[in-house]
Amino acid sequence: MESLTKENFWNALMAKYPEQMKVFCAWVDEYKARNEWGSIFKNGEDKFVRDTGKPLKYHELPIAMQFGIFYQFTVESEEYDLFYQDVAVPKTMDDIKDCIEGFFFLQKMKA
Repeated sequence: MESLTKENFWNALMAKYPEQMKVFCAWVDEYKARNEWGSIFKNGEDKFVRDTGKPLKYHELPIAMQFGIFYQFTVESEEYDLFYQDVAVPKTMDDIKDCIEGFFFLQKMKA
């Protein structure tokens, strides 16, 4: 399973679906603030995970966490029906990339 890094996945989606990804990125920023992202990803010594001095970015999270947050985006953006009815629900970790890209493709077609 290839990870969903900025370089190998999210940048490609930004190029293919710029308007849809702008909405998603703005939502992620709001989600991070609402959920105190910086506090969540600190270790016991009050240092950020990986000792970078900064909280983890969305695309640095494990793939399952990225998908869970993405799924929450579909619910909160009231696009859950589009995702649930028209995009195949992933059955394996390898399916996640196709599901996310399929969602943005359908959003673009709907616009």
